[in-house]
Order: sequence, then C-alpha cells, then structure tokens
Amino acid sequence: MNKISDIFKENKVMLVIFILGIVYFLFQNQPKPVSILSESGEMIMDEDLLTMSTTDSTEITTQEMIIYVDIKGEVRDPGVYQLSNGARVMDAIESAGGLTNEADENQLNLALLLSDQMVIVVPNINQTLEEEFSMVNYFANETDEDPHNELKININVADVAELTLLPGIGEKKAQAIIDYREEYGSYQTIEDLMNVSGIGQKTFDKLSSMISIK
Repeated sequence: MNKISDIFKENKVMLVIFILGIVYFLFQNQPKPVSILSESGEMIMDEDLLTMSTTDSTEITTQEMIIYVDIKGEVRDPGVYQLSNGARVMDAIESAGGLTNEADENQLNLALLLSDQMVIVVPNINQTLEEEFSMVNYFANETDEDPHNELKININVADVAELTLLPGIGEKKAQAIIDYREEYGSYQTIEDLMNVSGIGQKTFDKLSSMISIK
C-alpha cells in the first residue's frame, strides 16, 4: 500500500497531465454547432436552421393542400372559395351557401373532383339542356395561363342566345335587356342592367362577373 502511495506521489504531475489530456481529447471530439451568416448579417445556429426548415416544409405542405375555385350561377353566395385539395363540386356548393330554388341540380355532377382555379357555373332551371351545356363549356374553356382573363358577355352587343347563357336569364329577360338598350342607348356601367325590369340585386350579383359593357 505504501508503495502505491509512493508511486502516486512521484508521478502525480504526470497523472494530472494525463487526465487533462483525456478531458481535452473528449472535448475536441464533441460535435460543434453549425452557423451561417444571414442576409441581415446575423449569425444563425444549426438549431435555428432546423426550425426554419421545418417551418418552410410545413408551409409548402399546407399550400399544396389548398385550392381556390370560383362558383357562379344559381348558388346563394357566388364567389371565390378556398377549399382543401380533393374537394368535390358538392363541397364548393356547400361553401357557397347551397343551391337556390332556381338551380337545376340534375345537370350537375356533384361528385366531380375540383382542381385549383376551376370555375363552376350552376345552371338555371329555365335554361334548355343545350344552353346549360353551352354555358358550362363557355367558362370551362378559359386558359390556365391567365386565370383572371375570363370570357365575358358584352351586354351592349349580345343577342338573346348569348344573354341566356347567363344564370337567371331566360329568353324573356334577355329580350328585355335588348329592348332597354335599344330604347335608352348603350349600357354605361354593368350596374345599369338592374334598370331592366325583372333584374334585381340578387340576379345581378350572380352574373356581374360574367358581363361587360365593351
């Protein structure tokens, strides 16, 4: 026992140096945090980079799960609605407050899968089968290159056949639109359409985005 104690005392300095060397070795082999310089000149540590990456991934995933559709015609609240990816026509109609009493549900494919920037036109029961399909195709053929470049019907030059493509406009109202224009001159604003007998605010709201005056 005394020999061990003597050896320890004689080599105490060497043992301390050895222990310090081990500690230093272990410390140097620990993973070091990675940092980069942001555009603002601030240092960003690896933990912050991980958080930022996770947030960006979440935002991208969320955006991929959202679509926007424009629903017009015989629904209670026409407009553009945000829906989840995988939604159907029936979901868009529900978001728009449901169908009006003048909607022709028999001409709708409620199970149709929606896509981003799609336009849905709910036909009126007073329109013939040919007119209804013409109206749907009229808006479905818009180009994807410019979703805001919608085809519109010019109420200052349109004939009865063209005007009946609009929701809520049958042959009688279409003729009334033409008669008003011939009697009072060209429509100066699309709101002037409400001066025509039988066309009120509710009907105007359904077709305002589909018409023009030039």
